[in-house]
Amino acid sequence: MEETAIGFHYESDTEILLAEICKLQMKFGNDPEMTFPRILTIALGIVPGSASIVGAMIDHNKNIFFFGARKQGNRPLFMGKLRDETMSGRESVVFASEDYMMDEFGITEVEEVPPCTLVFVDNRGVLQNYKIPSHSDTGLRHCIFELFYFAHPLTSFRGARISRLRMSFGKYLYEQYKDRLGHVEVVLGVPESGLHAALGFAHASKLPLEHGIVRNHHMGRSFMGENMSEREFRANEKYFVDASVVQDKHVCLVDDSLVRAITAKLLAQKLRKYKPKSITFLVASPPIRHANLYGIDIQDDGTIAAKDGSIEELKSRLGYDGLHYLDLDNARKAIADHLPLDREKVLHDNTFFDTCTFTGEYWHREQMSPFLAVEAAEPPLCLSSTSNLVD
Repeated sequence: MEETAIGFHYESDTEILLAEICKLQMKFGNDPEMTFPRILTIALGIVPGSASIVGAMIDHNKNIFFFGARKQGNRPLFMGKLRDETMSGRESVVFASEDYMMDEFGITEVEEVPPCTLVFVDNRGVLQNYKIPSHSDTGLRHCIFELFYFAHPLTSFRGARISRLRMSFGKYLYEQYKDRLGHVEVVLGVPESGLHAALGFAHASKLPLEHGIVRNHHMGRSFMGENMSEREFRANEKYFVDASVVQDKHVCLVDDSLVRAITAKLLAQKLRKYKPKSITFLVASPPIRHANLYGIDIQDDGTIAAKDGSIEELKSRLGYDGLHYLDLDNARKAIADHLPLDREKVLHDNTFFDTCTFTGEYWHREQMSPFLAVEAAEPPLCLSSTSNLVD
């Protein structure tokens, strides 16, 4: 786009989408059939990316429209209805990336927006659904890393609660390594995101789960810091250890994932101060070895802990007596146990989940050629004008 004299002011991917919309408006500006929903649908098909998008626009007649678009299925998007009792029962349409808060606000008819779909809502509350071109045959590719870490534990995925999935990851983690753990006496979860996996591990192993690590809730995510020194500072201030839980014990520490291992290394140092007999670190996800390009924003800046070298070397570098990961096959089994889907599809269909963080397989590279041809496609048809979405 820059080569065609389009200037950009920021580094937002949304600005690329806006530029494409402007190009299409100039191209089809005199065509009465090319309404803004149709132009937006074509633009979403042209611009590569995995995001779900929610926005609003005002047309020339000052009518306000809202929309939610789920491009690939890689990122989640839900919608529901909210009835305002003070305005004669008028219904509003609500979009959200997660569904767990909707019940709290009295939002009903909650459903997942299907992949490759644009939902357009006018100021009368009428819904229109458009099919985003070029995406229909690429599979769901839902980001599997959301299930391990990024999604809120009360969010649902295909009818399953994320908290139950993470407990299942912990259960399979125990089954995978139960013969190699030695004399573990106490299980600790790394708060907050590692607690459900630790609970599943403790239930399966029948070992006591103790709150031996307490999080400082005034600190944010340590792995999202601007640089290494900032990440280390955040991690160091993030946790406190209860000495009475770990002293003279064989400790098993369970976390949901391991990215740059800053927190893992500092936790080992903090725990060692209170002289445990041993510390085994268990990770309830496969080893993260690659950047995530699809919204999680894990960059390969040379600090991904498991990118190079063996797990044994990483264990020594972090200061643990044992280090073990849940493998991808067992992770899929844990997911298959909870999803109301074909088990074989979950276990073996590589287009159902995006696993690039673990495997380095980036699905967007398969799609670049189709994207380049989208602009010449016919305008998308409106799939429906009802309040019911069709997957």
